Amino acid sequence: MCAATPAAFFTRAVEMVPATEQALGRPRGMPPGWTPAAAAAAWSQAHPPSFSPAALGHTLDGDEHELRARLRAFLVARQPLFAPVYNAPLSRFRELALERLVAICRAGEGAAGPTTVGGDGRFLSVRDFAAGRASRVLAAHEISGLADGSMATKMTVQFNLFGGTVARLGTATHHDAGGAPGAGAFLDAIDSCQEVGCFALTEAAYGNNAVEMETTATFVGGPGRQPGWVIHTPRPAAAKLWITNGACHAGWAVVFAQLETGGRREGVHAFLVRIRDEGGRVLRGVSIEDMGVKMGTLAGGWLGGISVWEGVLLVETVRSAALAVVEVEGVCCTVVQLVD
Repeated sequence: MCAATPAAFFTRAVEMVPATEQALGRPRGMPPGWTPAAAAAAWSQAHPPSFSPAALGHTLDGDEHELRARLRAFLVARQPLFAPVYNAPLSRFRELALERLVAICRAGEGAAGPTTVGGDGRFLSVRDFAAGRASRVLAAHEISGLADGSMATKMTVQFNLFGGTVARLGTATHHDAGGAPGAGAFLDAIDSCQEVGCFALTEAAYGNNAVEMETTATFVGGPGRQPGWVIHTPRPAAAKLWITNGACHAGWAVVFAQLETGGRREGVHAFLVRIRDEGGRVLRGVSIEDMGVKMGTLAGGWLGGISVWEGVLLVETVRSAALAVVEVEGVCCTVVQLVD
């Protein structure tokens, strides 16, 4: 018996998909114009169901029916972008996942429609969370996952983890970055994927046991000094692992770290950190390693990265300050009730 490795078996299976699909798409005796969709339509016409498929679909969808219907129609209309792709290089799958997400995010920009809080025709927005319309974001995830699970994973990180954290924990300074006060330019850039982010929580030694993490954010400031933060990874075991979007595409990261000031630790807080410049080059002080293919997604469309922060200096205004305020003297005042 051939002792093929699991990786070799998986690769061979992926290579066989196009040929298998072609074989199934042209059974013997069928005319050249035959397709699986045409066969399904013919069968349905000859054997009408005893129930209403539309009513069943409505029940299974559960909520946000208008959004789901429009997004389904969009995915069908935007072929071949959302057509299945097999046996492509990892780099191609990664770019395809981003292309698909950008297409969904920018659909309907400026068009009249009831879909998002802003009143335009977009399918989802980070503002939906604060407006009590999280069901729209979740519905968009569900329908998008039917087309591409990797793209849906990127959507989750962009809108739920990264974007949701910036929207909920960030201040007006973060929301308005790059635009006029009160306009929320940075939130708009997240909605359109003009700014792509990642969520740097998980560490090698602690997984999601966040309270034990070792990454630190040390406050530097005082009378006559510009206040700021130094993000630092003390050892390899404290590196942030499995960071979706981190290997490429992400220009920003929400980094969770132990806040230190005046020699005291004040608990885990979130910091908005720029990790790449506008040209996609990793910034000084940030180290990123590609973790490669992740099984269970579209042959590696998921983007894993190992991130290490080597004394990254942040000015005071770029931290997510909704959880705590640090005065110039280094006094930390939390605004969240702590539970023992």
